[in-house]
Amino acid sequence: MDADYDIFEIVYVICEHWLIEAESYQRRYYNSNGQPLLPGYYVVNWPEHIRIRLFNEHAEFYGPFKRRSEAQAALGLMFKSVDQLRLVNRHHDGQYHLNYL
Repeated sequence: MDADYDIFEIVYVICEHWLIEAESYQRRYYNSNGQPLLPGYYVVNWPEHIRIRLFNEHAEFYGPFKRRSEAQAALGLMFKSVDQLRLVNRHHDGQYHLNYL
């Protein structure tokens, strides 16, 4: 898995509070609502002012995607234009979901 740019990374959530990050290391994660994520691929985003990229309350997880190629496509859209992609507010399950316009 490769890191894409400085503020985005594609990861694979393997089970409750564990993921495999871009450099193939297994890491614990937690998010701001404390709920576990569903298994699958996610695009992770950090605010630009965050220097140390930890998988904690500063990380926003977009997904899950069944295939890595789907996460890569979503990441590509994130860089294209705000007019082509709208990020939806966090759903009740604590995850972000993408809406394509």
